[in-house]
Amino acid sequence: MAATGLSGAALAAAVARIYRRIGRPVAVVVSDDEAAAAMQGDLSFFLGPDAPLLPFPSYNLKPFKRLAYHGETAATRIGALYRLTAEGPPPLMVVPVAGLLRRVIPKPELIRFADLVLPGEALDVEQLTARLVAGGYTRAVITEEPGDFSIRGGILDVFSPLYPEPVRIEMFGDVVEALRFFSPETQRKTADCPEAVILPAREAIIDASNRAEVVTRLRARAALEAEFGILIEDTSLAEARETANRLLHSISAFTFQWEDRRFDVGASIGMVPIQRDT
Repeated sequence: MAATGLSGAALAAAVARIYRRIGRPVAVVVSDDEAAAAMQGDLSFFLGPDAPLLPFPSYNLKPFKRLAYHGETAATRIGALYRLTAEGPPPLMVVPVAGLLRRVIPKPELIRFADLVLPGEALDVEQLTARLVAGGYTRAVITEEPGDFSIRGGILDVFSPLYPEPVRIEMFGDVVEALRFFSPETQRKTADCPEAVILPAREAIIDASNRAEVVTRLRARAALEAEFGILIEDTSLAEARETANRLLHSISAFTFQWEDRRFDVGASIGMVPIQRDT
């Protein structure tokens, strides 16, 4: 359905009325993330704070950062995709165009990865750790951001995309003794957790079954994109050198996680002046 002649709060009011009338899942496609945030605010006003609104943001990647990843954005998207598979009130999803055009994790893969942790049940921490790494989690000293996890003795902290706060899994031997939500800022308990669903932290699951294929594809892409040229018009050599240094600084600040290890990215830049007679 396309809406014309409406904008702002008037459009949100019409969407809210349609949603109430049909009682089915609805996706609202807007121009960008800013428009999505405005639409979500208006829909929350018309439908109430408990409305099942599902934001689905875009990654908003910058040029030369095709491999960059934003953990909070990934968590929001994966949490929304999982809620679409769960029972409950029909969701109302707000999606910017860029977020809609990007491929998502297949539904069977998302459901296969989801792991339910319950107090009183046995849990293989080593196996769960391997699953977390395959799902894109980053092992950290303390768990502060979506996609982080940490292990200290018999305590496993996991920040699953499904929750606004991380979950602390307290073990007694091989059995889950307690589950608690805690604040990522203070690291203190905020509430008990009756059960915890562990979802992937990224929209790509890389485990032993597909690791070789993924590495082959990455190497093939790197071979095609390892070298490129940039033409800068009407620029002195000193200004070009300054631009090159900024590029090198940006590239050196980029890291990526692979098999529980963090890797840096390096690059070299050569400059050739092009004049009228060359």
